[in-house]
Amino acid sequence: MVTLSINNRDVEVADGTSILDAASNLGIKVPTLCHFKLDDFDVESKAGSCRVCVVEVEGRPNLAPSCCTPVADGMKVRTNSVRAINARRETVATKATFRDPFRERRCAILADGFYEWKEAEHGTRKVPHYIRLASGEPFTFAGLWDRWQSPDGDVIESCSIVTGQP
Repeated sequence: MVTLSINNRDVEVADGTSILDAASNLGIKVPTLCHFKLDDFDVESKAGSCRVCVVEVEGRPNLAPSCCTPVADGMKVRTNSVRAINARRETVATKATFRDPFRERRCAILADGFYEWKEAEHGTRKVPHYIRLASGEPFTFAGLWDRWQSPDGDVIESCSIVTGQP
C-alpha cells in the first residue's frame, strides 16, 4: 500500500494506482477527457493524451497527467493549484480535441449562479456553496459546443464551460 496526500488529505491506495483514481477515492473530482470509457462508440482514446487532468505534484517541475501517473509513497498532490487550472484552460486553445470548437463553435452559457465545493471545518467532507451576483441577475460563462455523430448515426451535442483566472 502507498500513502499520499491530495489537497492536504491523506489517502492509502494500492501500489500502481493512478493519481486520478486515488483522488476519486477521496471524492475529489479531477476533470478528464481522454480517460472516459468510449468503448460503446468505437473511438480510440489514449490515457494522458488530452492533458485535461493535469495536477501539481510537489517536487516535480512539470504538471502530471493524473490519469496515467502512478502514486508514490509520500507524494503530495494539488489538484486545483493555479498552475493546473490555467493549464486546463490553455488546453482548449492548443489540443486537437478542442481545435474546431475553439475556432468555430464558441458560445455563451447563461446562468444565475453556480456551486463551488468547500471543505467543511474539519476537512471530513465538502459542502456546496451557491455563488451568484449580488444583484441576482443572470450572467454568462464562456463556452465551447460541439456535435458528434456515432457510427450508428446517434447525434450527441455537448458544451463545456471554459474557466480560468480573469
